[in-house]
Amino acid sequence: MPPQNGIVLGLIGPVCAGKSEVSRRLRRRGAAIYEADAVVRGLYERPDVQKEVGNLFGASVLHPDGRIDRRAIARRVFGPGGDAEVRRRLTEEIIFPRTGAVLRDAIDRFRAHARLGDVLVVDAPTLLEAGRADCCDRLLLVTAPPERRQEWAMARGWGRDEVAERDAAMIPEAEKRRRADYLIENTGTLDDLDGAADRLWADLRSGPSRPDGEATRAAD
Repeated sequence: MPPQNGIVLGLIGPVCAGKSEVSRRLRRRGAAIYEADAVVRGLYERPDVQKEVGNLFGASVLHPDGRIDRRAIARRVFGPGGDAEVRRRLTEEIIFPRTGAVLRDAIDRFRAHARLGDVLVVDAPTLLEAGRADCCDRLLLVTAPPERRQEWAMARGWGRDEVAERDAAMIPEAEKRRRADYLIENTGTLDDLDGAADRLWADLRSGPSRPDGEATRAAD
């Protein structure tokens, strides 16, 4: 465990499981939040990234003004016949190297000023896939039943098979459960989720000692 007082908590989990809801609740309780998705959106606005993505995928994933169409990319890499090699090149050659530098800077700035009880939540679903779990002191896995995740995905306008396709591209949930220090199973109501956030926050604020291994379940 690092000697710093602050705790860096990695927030991981499958798509459409409620990670954003948990992140919002931790923010309201005082946590600082690193939002990986917002960082990626910012990267996609950069001309150098737009050029590299265009070279990799072709003009079909670019709007007329050169901006990246993220849904078009998702269809190419996760849709029927999705290209796993192109997905690997996008993440490993274009996205991960750039997000890694941003994440390290965010953690360094947090560490420089952290006090006892301070928490930085790294909301990065692909934290393990990028090989950056070691940047965090603890890991929180947020998951939900497949049927609930499918319902939320359809509400976003996703295709029926997109959840399964994205899951197949990630480290299996069983491995994430094994590595996580905390677990929130999002099977109940928003009030249940608040209760789980309260219990988690109390443990995080108790100091830098390791958690006791008890799962934090939203359905309690």
